[in-house]
Amino acid sequence: MDHILVSTYWSSSFPKAIGVIDVAIASDHAMIVLLLKGMNNKYKRDFKLEAKCILEDECATQVEESWLPFHYRSRNKAFGRKLSRTRIKLRQ
Repeated sequence: MDHILVSTYWSSSFPKAIGVIDVAIASDHAMIVLLLKGMNNKYKRDFKLEAKCILEDECATQVEESWLPFHYRSRNKAFGRKLSRTRIKLRQ
């Protein structure tokens, strides 16, 4: 199953409801999660960058700027911070 089927009545009863595909970690199957109250801070969707986006000049510039040298004591923290900056800039 890769769909969520609802009726018009159900949809009007839960107007903020959305279905999201959860991350598949150890399988090629991913769970579909139904969130009745919509997205909130407790459940964040993964950020995914499509390779074709890099072909756009503005997008490529934002990615390059996000990966400028950023010094942190830990390489892992610096890497995470760069990823976070990239996500924020591209969503803007």
